[in-house]
Amino acid sequence: MPVIPVTDHTLGQTDLCVRLTVPLHGERLSAVDLFASPEYLKVSFPPRMLELFWSSRVRVADEDGRCVFSDGQLFLELRKEEKGTWEEICKKLRFVKT
Repeated sequence: MPVIPVTDHTLGQTDLCVRLTVPLHGERLSAVDLFASPEYLKVSFPPRMLELFWSSRVRVADEDGRCVFSDGQLFLELRKEEKGTWEEICKKLRFVKT
C-alpha cells in the first residue's frame, strides 16, 4: 500500500516548546501510531504518515510535554532541550540520486 504524506499539519514554537497539530482525517485514536525521539517524530495512521526531523533536540520523556486527541486532531507540545527560537523547526532533507 502506498504511503500518503501528511502535508496539512501545522507547526509552531515558543522559546520553550514546539507545537504540532495533525488532522487525522476521520481516523480513530486507536489507529494512530506515534513515535518520538529527541531528534525525530513519526505519526502514522495508514495509509498516511508524517515524519519530522527536529532542527534541535526536544524532550520526549518530560512531564511538561503534552499529547491530546480532540476534534479529530492530534495536538503535541514538546519541550525544547535548550530555550530559544529555532530558525527552522524542522530540518529540510535533501535526497541524493545514486
